[in-house]
Amino acid sequence: MKSLLISFALLKSSLLFAQEVDEEITVYASRTQDALSETPASVTIIDRKKLDKFDVPGENLGTALGKMLPGFGAPTESVSNFGQTLRGRDVLILIDGIPQMENRQVSRQLNNIKTESIERIEVISGANAIYGAGAPGGIINIITKGYRDELAGFETYLGTSFASNPISHLSQTYNVQESVSGTLGVLQYLASVGGEWRNNRFDSSGNVIAPEPAQTSRSDTDTLDALVKLKYHFSQSSSAELSYEHFSEKQNTDYVVQLNPYRAETGLDLEEQPASRRDQIALNYVQKEFLGHNLSVLGYFRQRDLTFFPFALTKPVPIVNQSRTYAEVSGIKATMQKQITSDIDMTWGLDLERDKGKQRAHSYDQLRYEISGSKTYSGKSADYDYGPAIDTDKAALFTQFKAKITEGLKSKFGLRYEQISQKVHDFTPPLETAISKNWPILYAGVAQKEAAGDVRPGTTASLPRQYRYDNFQGGTLDYDAWATNLGFTYDLTPKNLVFFNYSQGYELGDTARLMRDAVATNSLIPTISPVFGLNINATTVDGLDLQTIKTSSYELGWRGSLDRIFGNAALYYNESDKVYQFNSDFTVDLLNLKKRVYGMEAEVGVRPTDDLTLGVSHSRAKGEARRAEGSGWAAVSGMEVSPPKSAAYVDYLYNADLRFNLQAQHLAPYNKEDDLNPNDRKTALDLHEYFLMDTNLDYAFSEASSLKFAVNNLLNRRYKTLFHQWAEFTYGEASGAPAEGRRFSLVYRHVY
Repeated sequence: MKSLLISFALLKSSLLFAQEVDEEITVYASRTQDALSETPASVTIIDRKKLDKFDVPGENLGTALGKMLPGFGAPTESVSNFGQTLRGRDVLILIDGIPQMENRQVSRQLNNIKTESIERIEVISGANAIYGAGAPGGIINIITKGYRDELAGFETYLGTSFASNPISHLSQTYNVQESVSGTLGVLQYLASVGGEWRNNRFDSSGNVIAPEPAQTSRSDTDTLDALVKLKYHFSQSSSAELSYEHFSEKQNTDYVVQLNPYRAETGLDLEEQPASRRDQIALNYVQKEFLGHNLSVLGYFRQRDLTFFPFALTKPVPIVNQSRTYAEVSGIKATMQKQITSDIDMTWGLDLERDKGKQRAHSYDQLRYEISGSKTYSGKSADYDYGPAIDTDKAALFTQFKAKITEGLKSKFGLRYEQISQKVHDFTPPLETAISKNWPILYAGVAQKEAAGDVRPGTTASLPRQYRYDNFQGGTLDYDAWATNLGFTYDLTPKNLVFFNYSQGYELGDTARLMRDAVATNSLIPTISPVFGLNINATTVDGLDLQTIKTSSYELGWRGSLDRIFGNAALYYNESDKVYQFNSDFTVDLLNLKKRVYGMEAEVGVRPTDDLTLGVSHSRAKGEARRAEGSGWAAVSGMEVSPPKSAAYVDYLYNADLRFNLQAQHLAPYNKEDDLNPNDRKTALDLHEYFLMDTNLDYAFSEASSLKFAVNNLLNRRYKTLFHQWAEFTYGEASGAPAEGRRFSLVYRHVY
């Protein structure tokens, strides 16, 4: 707590991308299209100009947001946004108001859209009751490109980037985007298509960075992104908008990681390389004055398909495994809004969603893999279950009231109730598949141990000569959850306000992952597992104690401006009531243990002149979980709660045509050992600090065209991202990829 009080003293001098209070700014992520001044929460609006400062060819949205948002996790340099939490909690990601999360929590949402397709981004920090499951940390609403007023307007984007060491086409990225939009009377339209082609990535010493095998890197990948929108106005009060989005990305690399020492080598033989695909179609109907309300109905359908890099497992049996996960999500969001009095506004609605997910896997020939030095993946097996297929149905009612109590005091109150049902399909546990496939080898190994006296006599005779596996019988899981929010804003001056917000959010456990290692009651595994030094117990769906995990969040903040100074600051505390614990016997327990996170964020900027803007930011948080034995609190991982993060920028408009921008970011070290009992320190993960600088120079040829020159990792620092430090600790040295070295970028834009 002492460190937080010290950090709070920095509020007078802290910042990054703070924004002035502006009545014209509308926050759509609140579902009620609120003015920013009426929103009792920390809100960040990132328009296209702000995003352009960090959007360079070869990097994804997770990288840009990791640099721009103080309380958000650091960039990963991966397709994964795992660890990019908001205030130590998972964040709900929306694209045009449509949730991008599934029950199978695969963290690629911020990689599955090109930043050139985005018009603006809204970030609301803190637990959120209005959107329901999946938003304990906040909401990131990504809004795609809008319509032009003229008959036809075009925008061309051409970009390239390359390493400074070596300067070679081998490191080059090429990025192209073309869009056209316009208005034809009552019809508005937009079509945008883009592609990006990335070659190798190089570290600060000029060495090729090997593809990271656990969560997948972005080197040697090709991306296609397409967006089509049509909006028809039936009248001045009603309209319908149809949209379709497609994103696909596939790796095609010849490199593979080698160890002792860590290095990248050519020779990878893998036909089915990592890939991502997302398709989304939506229809949004808006009708004003419908039964005295403003009606909005959004229907959507989304598919996603993700392939991982294969990895080798050694326990309980050796297997080279590669998985692929699928999801189909369909839903309806209906919202009714009514002005009850001049001071009271009511919104209510219904959300329905069905999520059908499954994960499959296959294995490769173990001997060929080992002989090739972990380069050859051949002898592909038939697909097998990698956890159960699960259908998740959600139905929720919500309501929210906004009230003007006095001229300066406004309030917001919301309530949501959600029922969730999950159908768990029968499946063959992957552990059964692996043991069945390797049973002759395992049986022979036990016989050798018995002959050597390492296991008791008669053990081999007690085992079956042929292994018989049992399918896990599925069932139904039912949940329900209540959530509420209550917030107040008070105008200190026309351009300064303070706010208090209490809000609840909730989330489901990743049921398919939690049940991946489940074992059927008739399985032989509980009987034979002690022979192999394991203690695996059987379970049933009825025996699982799975519930929603609720997070309560409290926030006290300020935002505003005074003359040439502007910014925002907040103190927050959030607490959840349960945690999931993975056990060594492959079971999962839901423990009634609290987890709490408390911290501060601040952003402040100053414009000494009309041409110069300076800013700094700082965020700091502490996360703790109650120990199971009841002996106090233990610090959570630095991947759950981001280490202290500070940033600064200088933005200088040299003349009407030339603008210079310099950004710097510092990630503080995280030493979990300081908060652990001596017996726990063997599992501690220390995260090392790093300091980075980026810069860009924008030149406008005219109002319609511009050229940007950017340099990332300006000082060519050698470091590992927090994500890869964690991945190395979790998966092994092969996942400890170094970060990219200095990189140059050129971007040309033309709007006509």
